[in-house]
Amino acid sequence: MGDRTALESALFAVLDPVEKDIQRIYDALGSQLDSTRSRYMLLCDTRACVERWVNRVLLPMSRNINQGCYTTRLPDEVWSDIFARLPPTERFSIPHVCSRWSAMARGMPSTWTTLEFLPRDNPFLVETLVPRSFPHGLSLTFNFSDGRYLPLLNQWAPVIDSPWVRMRRLYVLRRGCSPTAADAVPELIIPKAPMLEDLCIEGPVILAVDKDSATALKRARLTQVAVACHPSFSAWPFSNIESLIWRPCPTSSFYEEIQFLMRGCVALRSLILYGLGTRQSPVQDPSWDDMSSHPLQQLTLMGSEHFFSLGAVYDFFAFVPHIIWYDDDFDPEVPPGFIDQVGRARKILVRSSLRAGIEVRNSGDHKLYDLQVLDLLRRELLRIPEVDTVLYRSLIRNHLVDLELPLEVWYGIGALGRLPFLQLHRLVLHEIDAIMGTTCASPTCPALREIVLHVRTDPGQSVDLIPFIASLATGCVFPLESVVLSVWDRTALGAMLEEPRPTLGMERWANVVTVSDDYCQSVLDGGASFYDGEMWQDTL
Repeated sequence: MGDRTALESALFAVLDPVEKDIQRIYDALGSQLDSTRSRYMLLCDTRACVERWVNRVLLPMSRNINQGCYTTRLPDEVWSDIFARLPPTERFSIPHVCSRWSAMARGMPSTWTTLEFLPRDNPFLVETLVPRSFPHGLSLTFNFSDGRYLPLLNQWAPVIDSPWVRMRRLYVLRRGCSPTAADAVPELIIPKAPMLEDLCIEGPVILAVDKDSATALKRARLTQVAVACHPSFSAWPFSNIESLIWRPCPTSSFYEEIQFLMRGCVALRSLILYGLGTRQSPVQDPSWDDMSSHPLQQLTLMGSEHFFSLGAVYDFFAFVPHIIWYDDDFDPEVPPGFIDQVGRARKILVRSSLRAGIEVRNSGDHKLYDLQVLDLLRRELLRIPEVDTVLYRSLIRNHLVDLELPLEVWYGIGALGRLPFLQLHRLVLHEIDAIMGTTCASPTCPALREIVLHVRTDPGQSVDLIPFIASLATGCVFPLESVVLSVWDRTALGAMLEEPRPTLGMERWANVVTVSDDYCQSVLDGGASFYDGEMWQDTL
């Protein structure tokens, strides 16, 4: 039977009564079986029996089973035999099958492993069917918009031999609910469930965990779920969980819950946080635990509603070697497909690529850490609250190797932080005329080797960039390899093109090159080509 398909197994089960009918006809003939008339009667009766079963059972049942709809009216014993032979992966809707089983006195298939309950189902079916199914590795799906099944799940929690003990997968789907008050969010208690490996909860739900909760959980997807931090224990008990997708409940205390999760998820290697929004209570200066020894390898931050929270979140996850930030928000109603939509996100920052110096390129063959960071800073940095600048400050200073942005933003970064740009190798600045009157100190760049400055001045106006360049050169570990000045009018540089004055740091220059402003477009292309088709480095 192991090689049979689901349909073949079901048909085999139904053919068994046909065989019994034919056997009864054969036994009734007895010693008269040798006569021609008896053999003819046997043939006719057998044909009638087979046709009756084919017309009544096999044809409609084959259509229904192939369509995944088990509505054929069969005796309870037949359905029990059929579904006992179906593979564990087969899923079906309970009321279509057992609408005849009112009292559940007989015919209960105890080998069922996968049960799905829909919004229109009677909760009585859940209360009756689930406790009477005894296979190890039970998979349950509750798809409903109200909280009708949650009290029943919570009722099973303290029972020693409850369905939780043999549950392998649990999906609780409360789609289409958007309560605004915290007291309107129901609670789901997760008790001891040693076989539970896959958990999916689509809220709004408050997840309350017991100190003896499941220890076998490997994967979890929590959508609009708040985690209840009970005082009876100090850590999230799912210590074996390796992959977690979490969209916090809007009314949750996010900063407390993320630490609560991380303290207990000691085996977590992949974490996706999405939908971080302004409805979560902001904390200007959260006190984070030290997670430097945590094995988390990849963090994905998703969602556009992060005007206050992402900066602090990034500070907490500064130890993670691979961080991806997608700026597109996703519909919480379709979480099974949102991972596939990630490829269409507009912005991405990959720390591991920046740290290793790997050139990550998009479909236009542009380095993502050039163009994406440039676009991000130009549109975001000057208008976000102070707490969010932690994200950009930490990322840029520690891992950025190539940066292009307006001079005003460059000075804005310098005024916000204390640490230098440790890995910055090439710096491109626009709108150099804004340097006049600037009092802020320039950030320190010990690894800087190349500077490109776009000077925008009015006709007849001159600008002296020597103090600015000297301040950058002073903080460099090695002499500058090149300084490229892009100007509309070469006369605006004035005495800069003459013999350098004895200014501190000027002796560290290796080359000074001036080009026309046609070079601006080549810089936007990543600095790989000169306006006349030559490599600009070859002109040094």
